[in-house]
Amino acid sequence: MESKRSNSHVSHLPQTAHFTLIELLVVIAIIAILAAMLLPALNQAREKSKGTKCLSNLKQISTACIMYANDYKGILIKPQPRGNYYWSNAMVDGSYLPAGNVFICPSQKYNPTFKNDHTTRYNTYGLNRDMERDGSAGGRGNPGGIYNNIFKTRRQAASQTWMVGDSLLRADIIPDAKPTPKTCAILSWNNGAEGVASLRHANRGSFGFVDGSARSLGTNQMHDIYPKFEEWFLGDLVRVYSL
Repeated sequence: MESKRSNSHVSHLPQTAHFTLIELLVVIAIIAILAAMLLPALNQAREKSKGTKCLSNLKQISTACIMYANDYKGILIKPQPRGNYYWSNAMVDGSYLPAGNVFICPSQKYNPTFKNDHTTRYNTYGLNRDMERDGSAGGRGNPGGIYNNIFKTRRQAASQTWMVGDSLLRADIIPDAKPTPKTCAILSWNNGAEGVASLRHANRGSFGFVDGSARSLGTNQMHDIYPKFEEWFLGDLVRVYSL
């Protein structure tokens, strides 16, 4: 006798899960909190990377400047030898460095691409306009600099005599104007020249020295080098003036 198959079995399909509005808002809030926590760390890492690249640039430039001085009996080129011609133009034309962004701080916001023309005034690190100043009033009034043999006439050790570094065009520091900050090929220790030092890497600036080294300096170290700085800017915005 053939048995009858039971038709009482009912198939149960899984039900689709749905998030409530409250659950979605909670998830979004958690993501927003995590993003807010991670963003400063990412920005900090990015800026640290730029600072490292800046030091690498200045190390290469310092080495090139020493090579140039060796070829010219210890005399280093002036920041602006003539007209619209600057030290970085001479470095490229003399094949001491290739034309490229090695001359530009990675944090530079104004026209951050190097061209071997007159615009190098605004997209080049600042070269020390006088490594041999004695701090006198007469020295302040000599924008051309006194470039003697940098290997023989230094007043301080080569490791303490800065040669090139992060600069800022002083004319850009105009109240309420808020222009895009430019670098300046001419960098001075005092407050009367075109370019002043800029501590743009988390309130630290990058500088190359006569011994070929490069290092980062903070506000508390600006008087420990030669010539010691009287004025500098933090983040291209905040002026620090000190004697």
